[in-house]
Amino acid sequence: VPCPADETGRNDLRAFLVDEMKTLPPRTRNMLSLMYFNEHAPTLRELSHKYGISSERCRQVCAQGLQRLRRQMSSRRERIEPDLLAGLEAFAA
Repeated sequence: VPCPADETGRNDLRAFLVDEMKTLPPRTRNMLSLMYFNEHAPTLRELSHKYGISSERCRQVCAQGLQRLRRQMSSRRERIEPDLLAGLEAFAA
């Protein structure tokens, strides 16, 4: 049985990530959403077919998007609750 505090933390984390992802370019945001917020995460090959680019370019776009999210998180450290920050760092690692 999940702890209510854990569920609240996950919901806060998800809301924070959704807000931060709005700052990403649409293709990057969509790729990351498919890769990390989808029950069936597509492979890079599947993404490459969907977007008409190479698997390597898909990897680069996702890596750049994650790096951008990490920078945004670290620039907002003082505004994030300590528990939420720990969850974000674990997710981004």
